[in-house]
Amino acid sequence: MVTLTQSTPPRITPLVKSLLRRWNKLRRRGSIEDANELSTKIGNLVAEFHASRLQCLNNTVKPSLGKSRKPLSLCEMYGDVFANLDHINQHFARIATDLNYDPEEITRMKYTISDITLHCGDITC
Repeated sequence: MVTLTQSTPPRITPLVKSLLRRWNKLRRRGSIEDANELSTKIGNLVAEFHASRLQCLNNTVKPSLGKSRKPLSLCEMYGDVFANLDHINQHFARIATDLNYDPEEITRMKYTISDITLHCGDITC
């Protein structure tokens, strides 16, 4: 007797489930060759199930969905802006380096923001 619940995937038919139980018993007994043969049969049944489920979709799916696309390089996406990587590194290094950086000012800003947030009451700031 085979029990299927609502949580059982649709590809697991009663036949597949009974074959899986037999496969499990063969593996535990050490009959690896027999289990491998059964595994091939189970795989074929699952493949047939998927093929029958997907057959109705062949006519409705747009042809462009299955096409693989070549990934674009940065130059293809944004033009010559990313042609010189050294120039990009220098640009971001200039932005990230601030000679007037003061960690104490950041700490004071954090406390000010947290004080404002605490005093807002029901309003989320």
